[in-house]
Amino acid sequence: MILLAGPHGAGKTKTAEMLLSQRFTAIDLGPTLRAIHCRSGSSLDFWAWIKHGETKQGPHFTDELIVEEIFKERKTVEGEGAYQGIVVAGSRSARGVRYITDRVPRINGRKHTVVFLDAPPEILLERYNCREGKQLTAGEFSVLLEYDVALGLETIRSIADFYLWNTGSEDDLRRKLEQLLFDELQYTRNYGFSIKK
Repeated sequence: MILLAGPHGAGKTKTAEMLLSQRFTAIDLGPTLRAIHCRSGSSLDFWAWIKHGETKQGPHFTDELIVEEIFKERKTVEGEGAYQGIVVAGSRSARGVRYITDRVPRINGRKHTVVFLDAPPEILLERYNCREGKQLTAGEFSVLLEYDVALGLETIRSIADFYLWNTGSEDDLRRKLEQLLFDELQYTRNYGFSIKK
């Protein structure tokens, strides 16, 4: 399992999408939790649902939901033999990363790998505003990043197995990902297929 962590706008979702063509399945934390929330039928809005769950079931409420999703994917990955692994994208919580890696056994015999993605502040801001349809200023965005730091983002950076600097060029990110995936982690180059644009 590869866990992609980093601040808002660092390219975690884009990197996960690139891994799909290398026979990985992907779990994007935000959309996955929102889908679980919708399926739950709760009358609470998303954030109230999370707060309620954490109050009733403890601080690992969402982490446990993600672990359950990983176990479902794990059956597919190991059962069919068509997948190399699972990529989990979107974590900004050190507590969450530790919880997931402690509870999920190796997948296809491979050690779990934490990859920290980062990018220049102006690129993070631009991507976040574009993705969320917002117009945050640099100052407003720095407050959001401070919240990520409070969640343990810097701790994840310090415990990550690998660090990818995203310059904003998709080709550069793809090249770095291929080097990490095939040279460092020794995954198979998708049975003859390359990472597609």
